Amino acid sequence: MMVAVTGAVALLASAGLAIGLGYGLRAGDASKGVPKLLGAALAQLPASLAVAGLAVALFGIIPQACAGGGWAAVAAALLVLLFGKTAAIPAMAHGRFAIYPCS
Repeated sequence: MMVAVTGAVALLASAGLAIGLGYGLRAGDASKGVPKLLGAALAQLPASLAVAGLAVALFGIIPQACAGGGWAAVAAALLVLLFGKTAAIPAMAHGRFAIYPCS
């Protein structure tokens, strides 16, 4: 679990930092863009850790199902993101599965 946490934090922080620097250099003021976009990227950390936690829990219960269960959680979140409004899924589910920053 420590590898998943460290990897998720490192990837999200580096992505937020890179996007913030790019925005700051383009806008001419990196001091405002970097913290804002770094925070926005790290806001996705709980969703990433929830999927990792589910995979670890499945590994403890059914070791053969940990990879499939983790990817099934990602697929469910993606399906709700893409087809939630079309399929008339309640708005409550959109908030629970919102792992995309633009949702």
